[in-house]
Amino acid sequence: SKGGGNRNRNRNHNQRKNKNDTLGIRLNALAVSRANAPEYDDDCLTLYVDSGATCSVILNKAHFDTDSYSKVHQPYLVTVGGSNTLKVIGTGVVSGYMRRDNGKLCKLKLPACHIPNMGFNLLSVSAMNQSGFKVEFGEQPAIELDSVRINIDQGNGMFWLPFYLRKPQTQFALPA
Repeated sequence: SKGGGNRNRNRNHNQRKNKNDTLGIRLNALAVSRANAPEYDDDCLTLYVDSGATCSVILNKAHFDTDSYSKVHQPYLVTVGGSNTLKVIGTGVVSGYMRRDNGKLCKLKLPACHIPNMGFNLLSVSAMNQSGFKVEFGEQPAIELDSVRINIDQGNGMFWLPFYLRKPQTQFALPA
């Protein structure tokens, strides 16, 4: 009957949706304009801090550590923005530096998914929490681990961090 076909189609759709959720990669994507964060040079990525993302996302395969990158043999879909889907085509680690609240740099290895069609790089709050970091969005948003505190920049309702792929030649001045 006609009604049975619709039920089967809906059941198949729900099974696909649940399969994506069980992979633990359901992203709550942001409608982001690149104008919200400053533009950095090629050696620095803007990582948008996303409390709904269950994995960090890096767009460019070249940013992953070569020895850590592995192509996903069966690309799987993640749901973003409620109903859009994008393919995860690889996973790996991106090594870089973040600026501490005292202006010094700390090295960080960031596990991430490679999703080139995402549109922007994401730093997952839940993934950071699972790695032992504490992410807070109070008066001065920051990421903390032990005595290391990395301030999160904000503007227009967005939160982001600069992530340096190579160690900058100069240290950063503290804000006055």
